[in-house]
Amino acid sequence: MPFLEVFEYDGLSRFVLQNIVLLYPEATDIVMIHEVLAERLPEADAACCAGLVAGVGVAVLLHKGNYKRLADCTVGGVQPVMFRFTTSRGRGGAVLEEKVRKVSSAMGRCMTSLVVRMPRSGNYSFEQLCDGARLLSPVQREMLKGRCSMIVPKERSEFEVLFLRAYPIICKVRELEFKNGSAMTFNAFDVPFPVVPLEMLINLNQQGSRLQEVELTDKLFTMDDVFTDASLMQRYAVLLLGANSTTGFGKTQCALRMAIEWSMAMNQALKLPREDAQILLSNTLDVGKNVVWKPGMVWVLD
Repeated sequence: MPFLEVFEYDGLSRFVLQNIVLLYPEATDIVMIHEVLAERLPEADAACCAGLVAGVGVAVLLHKGNYKRLADCTVGGVQPVMFRFTTSRGRGGAVLEEKVRKVSSAMGRCMTSLVVRMPRSGNYSFEQLCDGARLLSPVQREMLKGRCSMIVPKERSEFEVLFLRAYPIICKVRELEFKNGSAMTFNAFDVPFPVVPLEMLINLNQQGSRLQEVELTDKLFTMDDVFTDASLMQRYAVLLLGANSTTGFGKTQCALRMAIEWSMAMNQALKLPREDAQILLSNTLDVGKNVVWKPGMVWVLD
């Protein structure tokens, strides 16, 4: 990118730059890099966004809140290449915003602790707040609400004031969207809502059958077989039948636990980044048309 230039930092002097980009060549684990940097950079009051750049490695956009010395950023034995933004003419805030936008657009999957505090234009619409909320899990939305609530009212930014004001309506909109055929995607290693533990499931001796294509005979499977033989879900879809009279019996919870366990096992077997262990939960088939399916993903259609 023409607005980035390489620079070297000796690790001893004061760090006068507040916005830098770190590049970890050929790295793929954005979660590990983000977590390691988060542990090492609290004294610098730093926030970072780690994202995967296809064919290059992991890029980290780092914003420091002060000018203290920067800690060692080496992760897993890989020392990053450091870049700084070149000087440009124009309004400082607008130019920097455009450069940050271009850096983030080059990232695929990402993990971030950066938060927008105040918009450059000073305006937020309800649609913008809703769109932003769709990118957050229920836990992340509650955490953001909690952080905004802890700030003294007179010291809140416009975003924080408007988010707290619109939060109840945003939650209602999300609830209606899901009922009308929306969907949510979550990580099997970080489930945003309670799911029954595997050891608490009962009646796993119940049987189901599948017609063998060649022999044209029925083969029986138990629920326990599905949990212990990962190849079954790798080859077939699992259908948990029910009726109006079985509402509340735990079919959805069982399906979610089944998806979580299989996704984690497949993720570890293929040695994929943990963020690839994604589960799609929906109540219509149409949403699957817009999903970029990857190895290890599971679809729970409820």
